Amino acid sequence: MDGYEPEAALAILEVAGVAGVSSVLDVESGDPDVLGRMLALGAHAILPLGAGRTLTGRMAPGEVLAGLGALTGSGPQLVVTAGTRGSWAIGADGMVHQPAFHVQTVDTTGCGDVFHGAYASALLDGLPLRQRLEFAALIASRVALGLGGRGNLPTRASLRAENIPGVSGELQNDMRLS
Repeated sequence: MDGYEPEAALAILEVAGVAGVSSVLDVESGDPDVLGRMLALGAHAILPLGAGRTLTGRMAPGEVLAGLGALTGSGPQLVVTAGTRGSWAIGADGMVHQPAFHVQTVDTTGCGDVFHGAYASALLDGLPLRQRLEFAALIASRVALGLGGRGNLPTRASLRAENIPGVSGELQNDMRLS
């Protein structure tokens, strides 16, 4: 779910909540009151660190997440992203930081959308937060290796064949990458 059609997004999130359907939000900008309502209704909210700063008036990733948590209560799993700086979330064990995978970037078009999609895929696979963030960062890094947002989408078979440095053993086992 993205924030470009806020009225529709709010209606869908309300129905999803009543039906017990999980949601992954891609929220970047918009009216702060509407965004706050969307975040409170969502199950998982991923937003750029800059958007989180705008909504909370805070700067550091942990402070931004705490501020977003104050806006949303105990509702969604909150994630903030910052491109090459990685992503952050607060999990059961406290702050989780997932560094970005460093690659020879050709084009970052679509990396944010791919991060969201990969996070949702890992969520559907039942992976814990740390592995969801790592998988999303991994897939976004593969997309940045080529031109355009779709031309370099990997398959699990291509990920297994690539033997990517820095991938945790947990993710390799969880995603059957080894």
